[in-house]
Amino acid sequence: TSIASDPVALVGAKVVGFRARGRSNRRRRPTLETLEGRLAPALDFTATLTLGASGSLADVKVNGTAIDSAGNLFVTGSFRGSVGFDPANSTATTASVGSRGAFVASYSSSGGLRWSSVLAGADGSAVGQGTAIGIDSGGNVYVTGSFSGMVDFDPGNASTLLSSPSRTDIFILKLNAGGGLIWARDVAGTLNSVNQGDALTVEANRGVLVGGVVTGAATFGSQAVAVVGLSEAFVTRVDPLGNFVWTTVTSGGNGSTAEIHGIAANPDGSAVAVGFFKG
Repeated sequence: TSIASDPVALVGAKVVGFRARGRSNRRRRPTLETLEGRLAPALDFTATLTLGASGSLADVKVNGTAIDSAGNLFVTGSFRGSVGFDPANSTATTASVGSRGAFVASYSSSGGLRWSSVLAGADGSAVGQGTAIGIDSGGNVYVTGSFSGMVDFDPGNASTLLSSPSRTDIFILKLNAGGGLIWARDVAGTLNSVNQGDALTVEANRGVLVGGVVTGAATFGSQAVAVVGLSEAFVTRVDPLGNFVWTTVTSGGNGSTAEIHGIAANPDGSAVAVGFFKG
């Protein structure tokens, strides 16, 4: 069954769409019409995944999701207090270290926990959150987000400490198919700047593209970038080994703002990003 090519939305039990009418040389005005005989896609909630938080101040937030070719679900976000990542075992909880901790978890297509990885703060004031996630053809997991203070980005027994000199800095990390750390990178900002990775897409054989926002001068690998406006949008490419390949930053005027919130890769290596700007 094919879906109507016009934009459609469900309103009660009717399917309606917006279609421009009028002559081509006049300003077009959208009109609302019923699309008789058209079918709208149905949402089928075959399973619901619940992550439980223990304590009055505990909570968990999921900010990014991805699904691999086998139907496994990957999520990233942040949590505070004690959280249970295994829906089948309510007594197995993980406590955040720091004010708020970032996490990455993987679940089977039926909702069973495959693994969970927590990025622990190294002091009580550390904060971390994952915002976007992607999977490559080998099952490796890429995550971006932000952190402040000192955070250990190795969820295993080893330690990979990264420290943020800013209010928040950007992190990009790669985990293997079992949730173990392959590498972690940060984008060092300046004092009081607020920098965050908000969008991510995995490129076949090229690594990962990350987009987001910086509010002060920042260093992507060996490339230093300046910020002219209140905030600038950025896109950076990181290869499979964790090397920054290139970074592009918008250039606004005094008082302007720009951010990237979505990104996609073309087969030729170019990228398409979406966000907003003001000024």
